[in-house]
Parts: sequence; structure tokens; C-alpha cells
Amino acid sequence: MFSTKKMYVFISILVILICGCSDTPKTQKEIPHLEGGLFELKFEIPDAKLKSNERVPIKTSLQNLTDEKLTIEHASVMAFIYVYDLKGNVVKINPDAILSIAVEKTINPSEIYEPGTELPPDQQRSISLSGPGEYILQAKSELRLKGIIENQYIPYTVVSKPILVEVY
Repeated sequence: MFSTKKMYVFISILVILICGCSDTPKTQKEIPHLEGGLFELKFEIPDAKLKSNERVPIKTSLQNLTDEKLTIEHASVMAFIYVYDLKGNVVKINPDAILSIAVEKTINPSEIYEPGTELPPDQQRSISLSGPGEYILQAKSELRLKGIIENQYIPYTVVSKPILVEVY
């Protein structure tokens, strides 16, 4: 019979052999966490004072801020417009409240944007706000980038600067 000490040593060696002898390198690359600085999302409205229920034009555009060529691998770049109250809460969409809409700009897949290139503005879009008060508007765009790591798509989110608007 094995003593308890010999049994412990035997099991320890067996565990080390099974778990610790893997020299196989990981083949899956980690997706890097990309922070701001690759693109700037510009979001514009003509005036910060808006009449309730009046449609006003909005414009979004995306600019490459890096010194490198970046490829956006996505059939369309969506810039979603978010509406917040002054406390930072997202305003719920209902018939008596603010409406938020999606702005879609179609670009050619695999199109390469040189450093400093600004994508053309999206098609003319408009937004209508209802209910008097002050609100914060902000655009957010989800992209898939290629070229940072070979043959791998990287998700990237870019957010515009907030705009304070008054609805009367």
C-alpha cells in the first residue's frame, strides 16, 4: 500500500504532467481595446434653440485622426443620435417626449481612408424634438476596423462631443 505522503507526491506529479506541460502557443490573438484618438465623429445642428416639433437638419461626419491608413470594414457607418436630460438620463421615446433617430451613411466596404481624410457628410437627415426644456444631443458610431492586426476586424466606438439644445 502507498503511504499518504507517497500518494500525495504521485498525484501532484500527475497533475503537473497533465496541466503544466502544455507548450502549445495560443493561436487566438486577443482583440485589443481601442481607446479614442483614431477617429473624430462630428455632429452638427444649425441652431441650439429649436422650436418644439419643428424638423431641423442634422449632419454627421467621420474624420481619420491617425497618421496611418485605416480600413473601415462595414457596409454602412451608423451614427445613432442619443438625447439626454440635464441629469444625464436618456430620454425615453414616447409620443410626448423627444424622438431620437438613426443617421446612416453608406460607404464602400474596404475603402481606405488616408490620414486626415474626412468622410463626406451623410445624406441630409433631420430630427424633431418635442417638449420644452434643455436637452443634450450626442452622436455615437460603431465601426469595424481592419489593418491594425493582420486579418482581424476590431470593433471601435466613437462618440461625438455633446450639444446642448433648448426646445421652446
